[in-house]
Amino acid sequence: SVWRVLDRYGPNLLHYKTIQEIELQRELEDSAKQISSALVRGKGGLAEECQTLLESFKQRLSEGQSGEKVDAEFRSSLQAILETCDKRAKAELERVFKSRKSKLPDAQKEEAKKKLSTPIEYQGELTRYTWSLCLADAVDRDQLRALKVHFKKTIEELWQVEASQSIAEQQARDLFNQEWEAFEEECRGRFAKTAKSKKQLAEEVCMVFNHVLRQHRHGDEALHVLELVPSS
Repeated sequence: SVWRVLDRYGPNLLHYKTIQEIELQRELEDSAKQISSALVRGKGGLAEECQTLLESFKQRLSEGQSGEKVDAEFRSSLQAILETCDKRAKAELERVFKSRKSKLPDAQKEEAKKKLSTPIEYQGELTRYTWSLCLADAVDRDQLRALKVHFKKTIEELWQVEASQSIAEQQARDLFNQEWEAFEEECRGRFAKTAKSKKQLAEEVCMVFNHVLRQHRHGDEALHVLELVPSS
């Protein structure tokens, strides 16, 4: 309808020369959305693939595998999945182009392809963010495990020294406290590197909000009143 066109393209009406161009652009956008919706959120789609990938690599982290190695393999695997999905989406869009009786301008084709790739990129961005949280949690677990092993060994060494040299209780306590302070300082240094500023936290919150909004606003009329939120 005219109102729908004005609502959707009002700010950019002067960008198009005729109402036919506007309708053509709307048709291409709808096709791109249908394709991306099926490939990203459909059964067996990109969202499910990403979740399966996350679960698989989270399991590897829980088994104690090297976080650095697992992280590199995860990012490589995710990139391969995203590229495969992008190729499938563009192939589907090409079929739509070929099924049309009239030839489409190259500029509008490229614009439609960009819109098609956007939901895939958003899903990849959200998956990387989720993975970074999983990886940080695994590092924390590794540090706790290292803490237990380190101090178990320290206590055993103190017992051996006490048995052979009759070390005083206070001296043993002092040695233990020195070990604890050294380990605590190391942990503080690591936590300081992972601390996030208010701006970084705001960017992460906005990223997740905008991801959800972009994914659902065109299928839910109630979300049309919402705008993308800048982090600044």
